[in-house]
Amino acid sequence: MRGLMVYGSSGIGKTKIAKRIESLYSTQYVADIGFARTPIILLQASPAPDERLFYQHILVSIGAPNQLLLPPAIILD
Repeated sequence: MRGLMVYGSSGIGKTKIAKRIESLYSTQYVADIGFARTPIILLQASPAPDERLFYQHILVSIGAPNQLLLPPAIILD
């Protein structure tokens, strides 16, 4: 499956189904290449569209360094 977006009214079980699928396909460390393989990324979008926040949620879910998520003025060399 390349991608799946689930949407609908509040309280109909979207999150419950998504968490069940996520538990079936957990992150696996691949020693040959030294990386973790994350087949499922579970995100909950905010009601107001915000592209920066969307990509920040993706980075957090794959374990990207937190420093990448700070505003440029706060990043220390």
